[in-house]
Amino acid sequence: MSKILVLLKNKKTYIALTATILIGYLLYLIQLNIGYPVTIRVLDGDNLSQNPVSLTGVMVDSVWYAPNRLFPMGDWEVLNDVMNLKAKDNSSVKIMVPGVKDIVFTFKSNEANNIEISNFDQVYQFTLSPENSDDHTTYINIPATGHLFQKYLLNAVIGAIFCVSVCLGLFKFFSKNRAPYNSVAVCIGAVIVSFISLYFSSLATTPFISINKYVWGGFDSQTFHFAGKIIANGLTMYADFFDHKGPIVFFLYAISDVFLSKWPLFILQVVFLSITLFFSYKITSKLSNKFAGILTIGITIFYFLSTFGEGLLSEEINLPFLMVSMYFLICYLVNAEKIVHHDHKLSIFYGITIGISFCIRATNCVYILVIIFCIIIYLILKKEYQNVIQNLIAGTCGFLIVLVPFIIYFFLKGALYDFIFGTILFNIQYTLQDISHSLSDWLFIILFLLPVIISVLLAFERKNNKLLLASIVTSGCVYMYFQMSLSSYPHYYVLTIPYISIAVGFLFGNQKNDSKIDRYKFGYYGLVLLMGVAFLTYNTEPIVSQFQATYASKIGSNDTEYNEAIILQGSIIPEEDRNAVAAYSVSPDWFLINNIYPCYNDISGQDWRLYNSPELYEVNLDNFSSLEAKWIVVRNEISQSDIKSIIDENYILVDERSLNNDELKLYKLNI
Repeated sequence: MSKILVLLKNKKTYIALTATILIGYLLYLIQLNIGYPVTIRVLDGDNLSQNPVSLTGVMVDSVWYAPNRLFPMGDWEVLNDVMNLKAKDNSSVKIMVPGVKDIVFTFKSNEANNIEISNFDQVYQFTLSPENSDDHTTYINIPATGHLFQKYLLNAVIGAIFCVSVCLGLFKFFSKNRAPYNSVAVCIGAVIVSFISLYFSSLATTPFISINKYVWGGFDSQTFHFAGKIIANGLTMYADFFDHKGPIVFFLYAISDVFLSKWPLFILQVVFLSITLFFSYKITSKLSNKFAGILTIGITIFYFLSTFGEGLLSEEINLPFLMVSMYFLICYLVNAEKIVHHDHKLSIFYGITIGISFCIRATNCVYILVIIFCIIIYLILKKEYQNVIQNLIAGTCGFLIVLVPFIIYFFLKGALYDFIFGTILFNIQYTLQDISHSLSDWLFIILFLLPVIISVLLAFERKNNKLLLASIVTSGCVYMYFQMSLSSYPHYYVLTIPYISIAVGFLFGNQKNDSKIDRYKFGYYGLVLLMGVAFLTYNTEPIVSQFQATYASKIGSNDTEYNEAIILQGSIIPEEDRNAVAAYSVSPDWFLINNIYPCYNDISGQDWRLYNSPELYEVNLDNFSSLEAKWIVVRNEISQSDIKSIIDENYILVDERSLNNDELKLYKLNI
């Protein structure tokens, strides 16, 4: 056993284990997740413009896939919003099917079209039979070929060898004494990794997708894009359009609308991620060594791609400031017993970080606040009262540097209370709601909190530095409690990234008490390896799917059924009435697509917002009671009975459409 423990302490052994896992997952990614090509062609496509054939689903080994997430290549139209592929004519489309199992395709058609499916060297012909199904869907089974696609298997091996060679080369490079060049090389590498990762996966912001296409990502990104449009066109956030995030996010998104280009916002996003990766390297290097810092960059980018969502959400904007603050804090914690005095100039940046968090989402900086609190207690115990006062004043100045300009701006706009309500008062009401988690939610939460759990466990090896131990354990526990009390949205966990650097730094850090290291290192390495495999297994497919969704949006047409329906519904409203349109629980993309500004400031999320905020409920009730809106768009049913009564009594239904499992209804004032 002692020989095994000594072997596991060897850095090269850990590199070999990592390389083995890397090879295995590259094989999984390239062969099993991307798969082999299947070509589909409609043989008789004369009437496809009136009665199109759509590929609506692909089932491989009991797992359903959306066709547009399987790398479609060809002349078929990608329908981003409804996850279908639609034939334009009798042309072909090639998709990359995962695995080598039986495949079941589902086609939707109103006529008995003939199609051809090519699978390796096999060619199959089928006739669609819509008359046998209530929803005009035909299920077609293609038997498994029973062998791997050698071309992709070879590519996987070559790719794995290349990646392992690069890793070993980096280790060799950074193991030498190249201090003047290391930081520059890491910084350049961070920028390259950030640019490539975001360009091909940040659905809402990447220039890879034309700005002329109606692609805004999910609900949050749609909200931020519309908020940016509000600001860029001279209107006022919170007063003219309500949301409960801080103003920094909205002002950044306004850049795209001002320049009519995604590039400025995207470059800013690359800068944010580059800073995050660079300081993840710096934090780990401070706690251990440069090789561990490089390893942290790889882990961080994988974790980031697993959690960041559709692109540039509030956590991603906040993260670089949190990373820099965490680096300064770690530098102090490591040396606090030697140099008790804390440089108050650093507290200015802590204050700026807290101010930015406050103007994005105040709770984002919870672990920074906890560590600062631990340092203040430490300084008080050391009777450094003057230093405490200096740091508190400096931190307050940093906080005000960020906050005061926004206070002045909203005061001059006559929307100061709207700003305070949207960023503070409503969020207090929102966070007080009870959140319950299912078993699958808890598994998800624990998996994404692994860096914090590992950091807290490994911190107990640093018993010789009581301040570092107390700060990491306390901040980690408070942060975990905070995250567990929220809904389990993946992008919330972007904020966990600083703990990746701490966990890897602790794992590779040098310890004084080698006898205890021998006893526990086997468990730590085994635990981290096991958790890493679990995390990779859980997140490999979602990361690839995110890239595939971006690729599908790139090659897809903006002339989709969803967008067409939204435009047609908006076209019913006469030009002179387009400034008198309101909405209830409607996604912001309806207003983005139709280039309409709402006459009431709240357009989405009323179903849950109004239950959590009596004040927002009264504002909405007053707005709808005023009958200022000549037109109202409603998604599904109105859950607020008072508002529903007002609409039922004063408006008539003029249009109703089923889109993405939702009912979008347009009402007109009955006068």
